[in-house]
Amino acid sequence: MNNMTNTTPHMTQLQIAKFILRFKRVYRKNLKFNRKWRDEVRHHRRQIKLTADNPFFKHRHSVWQNRIGQLQDALKENQANQNQIQDILVNLIRQFDEAGPASVHVYGAMLSTHHIHVQRALADGAENLMELIVYKVEDGASTADCVSQDAVLHHAVTKAVIRAMQHNKELQYFADNLLQEMVQESLGHPLRQYQIVELPNGQTVAKPMPPQLRVV
Repeated sequence: MNNMTNTTPHMTQLQIAKFILRFKRVYRKNLKFNRKWRDEVRHHRRQIKLTADNPFFKHRHSVWQNRIGQLQDALKENQANQNQIQDILVNLIRQFDEAGPASVHVYGAMLSTHHIHVQRALADGAENLMELIVYKVEDGASTADCVSQDAVLHHAVTKAVIRAMQHNKELQYFADNLLQEMVQESLGHPLRQYQIVELPNGQTVAKPMPPQLRVV
């Protein structure tokens, strides 16, 4: 997968599109396994809790705990694979857009949605595949939350952006300022911010931060 980013600049837009669809299928399977394993972990934990006082389940508890450990290791490894696929998809989408605009039917095929929805988004200001993904044109994104697992590309791009913001102070500052501007415009006052502090007894609490003073 790592060599993928080194070869894509020499490919045509059609070839890039095929790779996007290929990794989209891989990512969808990856998410499916994630959901299955997490559901199994929750199921075993619930069974352990329900039978905690039953001595006849003592051996089974050991089996379930062992299985939970195996699943958690698999989830951790799978998360690393997810992060890598997300970065590859973001890179491919950018290169697809750098190659120029595509037809509404190509966009529709990439996003698994009808070209009518693509036309509406383009008319509303979307200019490329990345913006179509961000604007929730992809099938499954229009009625789901911002990281819908039904909208595979939208899920991948959103997760990649969140990870970038967690490690990039400039992006954090930009996001914080943008949020404050939106709150100021809608509520008429800035959003109250909190910081996590540890008390002498070891307890952690959220403490309101003093407002930022600005010279007007």
